[in-house]
Amino acid sequence: MKSVFNIVVILIPLQFDQLPELPKEFVKFQGTWRFIGGEECGIVLTAQDAKKEDVTFIIKGTSLVIRHHGESIGDFTFTVKVGKGRGEINLKHNSGRHKGEVCYGIYVFEGDMLKICTASKLRTDEVADRPNVFSTKKSDEPGEKTGKLLFVLKREKQ
Repeated sequence: MKSVFNIVVILIPLQFDQLPELPKEFVKFQGTWRFIGGEECGIVLTAQDAKKEDVTFIIKGTSLVIRHHGESIGDFTFTVKVGKGRGEINLKHNSGRHKGEVCYGIYVFEGDMLKICTASKLRTDEVADRPNVFSTKKSDEPGEKTGKLLFVLKREKQ
């Protein structure tokens, strides 16, 4: 009995030492972000509109929870692919009728602000639908793919 106990005591610290750290591409996302403006299907949402909506994005690790007036309206696990100028973000639904499905978008950091543009209104879509510009306004430019939602977020002070 004594030797089994000693093995367990030795193994537990080793397991904790081997926990992976958060990959560096996720570090900048961490924290609470306040919705301060954006677009929805071509309609501009001003700072005043955003304030009325009272939307926050809470990011811990690879988990993203969206709150509207304090109530959770979306629970996602996200992955990112870093790119020059902008990156790609995939939002996988953790609950609700879209559980397990993915919404594709792009992101960019600008100082203490984060912009996320998604192909749909946070519903399921195809990788080919991923926008390549930070706009929801229809474009006649060849090769431009606009999104349906554009969030402009500002990091809240901790």
